[in-house]
Amino acid sequence: VEERAKHFSSIVAKLGEMDEELEKSGKKFFGGSSPGMTDLMVWPWIERLPVHNILFPGEGMEFPSELTSLHAWIKNMWEVPAIKMYGLEGAAHAKFYTQYFSEHCDFDM
Repeated sequence: VEERAKHFSSIVAKLGEMDEELEKSGKKFFGGSSPGMTDLMVWPWIERLPVHNILFPGEGMEFPSELTSLHAWIKNMWEVPAIKMYGLEGAAHAKFYTQYFSEHCDFDM
């Protein structure tokens, strides 16, 4: 639990830097008014962040609400056609991770 909290704390620190960058730029995306390579490369990691709170409830691993620019970016990313079509909610990722190390992992879920 303590080690997870330490690692999640370092993730939150980086998320804070990302939030500041978005706030400074005043743009919808890191790439400007439309998503660029940075947005698309970072997205899969951000998409999976809710898994921490789902798999380890009560450990304080919620996405910080004070990161308002990053929350707006996430909302904007969910409107990108490719993400709208292929993106997965945290619950789907959590389901995959819970069975990943089992004998019968469903890679096609």
